[in-house]
Amino acid sequence: SNSMAVQSARSSKQRLAQQAIGSLAGLLVQHGDRIAALLNDGRDGSAVQLLAPASLRSNVVRLLEMFDTQTKSRTQFTSASLPSPSQSHPSPEPSTQLTAILERALSVIRRRSLVILVSDFCVAQGWENSLRRLAHRNDVLCIQVTDPAEMVLPNVGIITVEDSESGEQSLIDTGDSVIRSRYEEIMKQRQTALRQTCKIAGADFLELNTDA
Repeated sequence: SNSMAVQSARSSKQRLAQQAIGSLAGLLVQHGDRIAALLNDGRDGSAVQLLAPASLRSNVVRLLEMFDTQTKSRTQFTSASLPSPSQSHPSPEPSTQLTAILERALSVIRRRSLVILVSDFCVAQGWENSLRRLAHRNDVLCIQVTDPAEMVLPNVGIITVEDSESGEQSLIDTGDSVIRSRYEEIMKQRQTALRQTCKIAGADFLELNTDA
């Protein structure tokens, strides 16, 4: 989704996610395991691309090609959605839906498997129960892709910020130390809550940062 395009370090979250997926898929195939995939671009939880299970190296290539295709499709959609100069406000875009893709995974995975969920978790609420059900039937690893710029609000004066998921805009005075402190506190709370959600669900958690 749009929030995956964030890049303040040497790699975007999108690129880091692709590298992680390619590396893990390659290792699994190398050890004789079959890999399958569900890909979603964040616009519609029901619009999921499926990659059928196979232990072939070509399946890894196909997976990365699917990732590229969805990335390009997302970029084109975002460009087409930008407002014209006559439009004062773009139409808000709904937040990424994670519940639907988790439910789809529950419906198509027939045997106990290792499920690796890669996301920045900038998503709409309500997916936690689906994760618990998925982790009850499978071994689940949640990989969160993050960027250091998301965790700290820089002091650059009054700026307009836009929610990359919804399109909502606000004016923020970043020179206010209270606002910067509150922002960092909220982000830390968000990370703690995410880790706790995974722990309660019985899923492992790994954070990948674009500056590492």
